[in-house]
Amino acid sequence: MSEQNVESVEVLLDVLLEERAVRLGSVESLDTKAGILLGFDAVIVAYAATLGPLWERLVLILLALLSAGLALWALGVRRYPMFDGQATRDSYITRSAPEVRRVLLDTLVGAHLPSIEGKIKTKAICTVVSTFTLGAAVVFMSALAVVRG
Repeated sequence: MSEQNVESVEVLLDVLLEERAVRLGSVESLDTKAGILLGFDAVIVAYAATLGPLWERLVLILLALLSAGLALWALGVRRYPMFDGQATRDSYITRSAPEVRRVLLDTLVGAHLPSIEGKIKTKAICTVVSTFTLGAAVVFMSALAVVRG
């Protein structure tokens, strides 16, 4: 590998590792939001128990359970591709550093980062839909409060 290629691989590898860290930060942020949604869902279920007619309780509980289920689904997406340290060490211990960096770069581009991105999209969709479902429950509670005066 030429000196210029080695430098290019170094730059690309640094950028991709930084991008990986940013994506994993997004995962943590989405997990935090999903956890907060679960807390609010629990409050709504507890509030629903204080309502009069059965249909009002059922509507609120169903909305809260749907929101909680989506938040749990978002939290459940937790497996991310990792390098097998032992196998990687055994395979590349005798190879040159530029060659190992090149393989690492190819692995990040080809499998690792796209896999994380797909999981982030799933988490984000579940979190957004959970938020809107929780919002619908809050709107329903507000409407009940207005109607009752």
